[in-house]
Amino acid sequence: MRWFFALALAGSVVGCGSGSRPGEARGTGPESVSDETTACIDAHPAGEPFDVGQADTSDDPQPTLETFQSQCRAAGGSGCDGAFISREAARCIAQNEKLEAGLEPWAIGMWYEQSYRRVGWEIQNVLVDQGSTYQGTTLTVDAVSGRVLGRSSWSTTQ
Repeated sequence: MRWFFALALAGSVVGCGSGSRPGEARGTGPESVSDETTACIDAHPAGEPFDVGQADTSDDPQPTLETFQSQCRAAGGSGCDGAFISREAARCIAQNEKLEAGLEPWAIGMWYEQSYRRVGWEIQNVLVDQGSTYQGTTLTVDAVSGRVLGRSSWSTTQ
């Protein structure tokens, strides 16, 4: 599944649409999350060393949390130095958001999300595998709050 992040870097990902959130959101601010999301975060605390999942960048093939914090700060992002949620919390949130299982295990990796100006978790499934053509869905979760930032479809031909 390492090809997932290489595809995103190469600009081969095609996105469209956005997802809806099940459950009632707690609070009214932009960082409000559902009780289910809070339960995921509480049940899966981040460990040391911090696991960035299947993350990969063009500058650093083995990035750390500090890699993404630096990218965030350099780009003028927000939440760059927050308390980050774990990879397993992101997986739990994706399950609560009804991300389809797909044909193989999800690719889950941290990423600096330029369009959101936030560090996020990208959880990606593969729904179509035709040998050289792949299609699926990516769920983007804020790596600090656990709030879903977006849901998009992707496809690529190798």
